[in-house]
Amino acid sequence: MPKIALARIKVPSSRRPARNVEAMAESIKEIGLQNPIVIRPNGKGYNLVSGLNRLEACRSLGWKEIDCTVLMCGDLEAELAEIDENLIRDELSSLERGEQLGRRKQIYEQMHPESKQGGAPGKAGGGKEAKDDKLASFVEDASEKTGRSERAIARDVQIAEDLTEETKDVLRETPVADNQSALAAIAKEDPETQLAVAEMLAAGEASTVTEAKQALKAPTDDVVDGLDKPVPKEFREVFALRKGFNELRRMIQQCEKKADELAAGAAGTYLVANAVKTDLGNAK
Repeated sequence: MPKIALARIKVPSSRRPARNVEAMAESIKEIGLQNPIVIRPNGKGYNLVSGLNRLEACRSLGWKEIDCTVLMCGDLEAELAEIDENLIRDELSSLERGEQLGRRKQIYEQMHPESKQGGAPGKAGGGKEAKDDKLASFVEDASEKTGRSERAIARDVQIAEDLTEETKDVLRETPVADNQSALAAIAKEDPETQLAVAEMLAAGEASTVTEAKQALKAPTDDVVDGLDKPVPKEFREVFALRKGFNELRRMIQQCEKKADELAAGAAGTYLVANAVKTDLGNAK
């Protein structure tokens, strides 16, 4: 197995950032590099195919060279290998996993168009020669490579395909990105509702998808005639301010009521004290 200088290995700019580098470095320092990284030739150097965490961990340890498996492949094969490693390592959010599987589906079906549903490889007596072994469909191949069930893979891809890109961008850095049930519920909505729900969840205006949808349908206590679409974000902000003002007004009213009660109590105490004082004076 060849050892390649780290300086000759280029990490494509499209790669996701490395994660858990410190933990990986500690493991490598203790037991060594158990699995080589995968690279492919690129001119006088190499492009990384898979193993970014291991590469950066070894770099942090001051290594000058690293064990590598050199893969002779094209761009699509390299991207497919990278995606498979990401999926196998299971460090992705539900949203990221769906996106990665969606991209894997595109690549796989581009490489194997006959694997698409309805694209049978051949029929007896037809114009094409039938193949002895049926090519695996995307979900079958992805299930074999990643260990996830075919049903789970199909569900992940469907959610990712149904969510709009704008909705994904809003949710990407929120806890909802790793909540598959919430993502599935949002994905069922039309694009405009998807975005409105995502914005409410990201802004903390709602804690669940159901709560957000209810708020969109009934933004105020007033009757809104002809409301057949989600309320625009700027109006929701106005409604939120109005709700906050009403809550503040209610608190002020409660404080005023309490103050009146205290004042009445103080007045009563003053009258009782004066009465006692008078009685004591009379007793003398």
